[in-house]
Amino acid sequence: MRQVYILLVFDSTHTALRSEELLAGLDVRMMPTLREISASCGISLRLPPHRRAEAERRLQQAGLRGWRSYQVCAEGKKPVCTLLYASGGPGKPAENP
Repeated sequence: MRQVYILLVFDSTHTALRSEELLAGLDVRMMPTLREISASCGISLRLPPHRRAEAERRLQQAGLRGWRSYQVCAEGKKPVCTLLYASGGPGKPAENP
């Protein structure tokens, strides 16, 4: 069975916890970061694909930096993770591949 979801990944635990508060009501669940995605604090937020735009908008409006969004397609043994958006970290511009 194929599952598709959005995974928000953070550079710091503080940003992950703050993001969970900001995204209340968007059907967000905390989970460990997938092994296929590196360079994170180890905490991620999972949400349905139709909530992506609202979640990203809230994080951007709050001025949070150091987070990325991925589309995850879980089918079989290994999920496929596609980077959708990367906020700029301290001193870095935002990227939108």
